[in-house]
Amino acid sequence: MPDAAQPHLTVVGTGVANGTPDQCQLQVALNCTTDDVAAALSTCAELASQAIAAVGEVDDAQCDVQTMGISVQDFFDKSQMKVTAKVGTYELRITVRPLSAVGSILTALGAVAGDALSVRGFQLGVRDPEPLRSAARNLAVADARKRAVELSEAAGIGLGAILALEDGAGWRGPTVRRATVMAAAGPSDAPVEPGEVSAVSSVTITYAIAP
Repeated sequence: MPDAAQPHLTVVGTGVANGTPDQCQLQVALNCTTDDVAAALSTCAELASQAIAAVGEVDDAQCDVQTMGISVQDFFDKSQMKVTAKVGTYELRITVRPLSAVGSILTALGAVAGDALSVRGFQLGVRDPEPLRSAARNLAVADARKRAVELSEAAGIGLGAILALEDGAGWRGPTVRRATVMAAAGPSDAPVEPGEVSAVSSVTITYAIAP
């Protein structure tokens, strides 16, 4: 921290680096309604095995599949005022690369699971965000320097050495941008608009004021 008695100038710089998503993370659930817990678990397991196999058979798709949860709940029939069935749910997280394969993955899942399929989440991102974050940090430092120069020139003072630098960073999700990534997909596949992802960085720099 700079000495409070030492003349100094503190500025905040912000940098935003934009990129195009190259992967999609899907959160899907496979649901089944049966008479008992054992049947619910068995049916869900069979559906999950079929779904995972279907994902693996999609051409030109690289997928990471992870089980996120398995649950069984009571189905309460309000008309009869009692529990009449068990509802089993098997949740999967599927990371799909490239984006052009997302529609085909959803189509394959729908063909296997039918009405048992529920898509609960859809998030676009980049596999390696560090290049964007690095670019955002560089832009933030340049912005802070520009602000410091403008302020010092306006005030008629000189800038000295950097006394302190604090780094802060963030990640902003997809924003809408017109683009079609499913041009090569089949007519029944859902189109996916990639939008943009943005890395946001802020820095606080304290300069000494030159005598």
